[in-house]
Amino acid sequence: EPLLPMELFRNRVFTVSSALGFFMGMGLFGAISFVPLFVQGVLFGSATRAGSALTPLMLTWVTLSVVSGWLILRVGYRPLAILGGIIFTVGFGGLAFLDVGSGYGAVWLAMGVVGVGLGFTMVTMLLAVQNSVPKKFIATATSASIFFRTIGGTVGAFAELDPFSSMIWPYD
Repeated sequence: EPLLPMELFRNRVFTVSSALGFFMGMGLFGAISFVPLFVQGVLFGSATRAGSALTPLMLTWVTLSVVSGWLILRVGYRPLAILGGIIFTVGFGGLAFLDVGSGYGAVWLAMGVVGVGLGFTMVTMLLAVQNSVPKKFIATATSASIFFRTIGGTVGAFAELDPFSSMIWPYD
């Protein structure tokens, strides 16, 4: 028997959650690896400022994960997952428009919006998967869902830090 039963992929919630987790992990790790480089290389901020640019992402992600846990009971999985995906996309739209003239406030705002989207989506999708699969597959489905998110993160970090790009270190 395979490590990941193919039967799980017949479950639409598991399949959509795994795909969404892959892309959200890709975006998350891409942002975590790109934004500090942007702050230091483009805005000429210190290493402390570059690290603090991740603070709004982490604070809003943790806070909204707790809030989404309460809201799931009231509104269900689907509205929160859709809302979180939209907010996540808006946050990345904000990151896409950062340039040399952007200030630290714009970086903080965009990262905070990304964190809100992650907070609404990550826990919601994990709970949806756990509630949609048979009891014997709960552990497998949970770990597979997190695995797909991690693989997406690997792809996202590699895409941002392309070793063949001349943009890795702008001071050459």
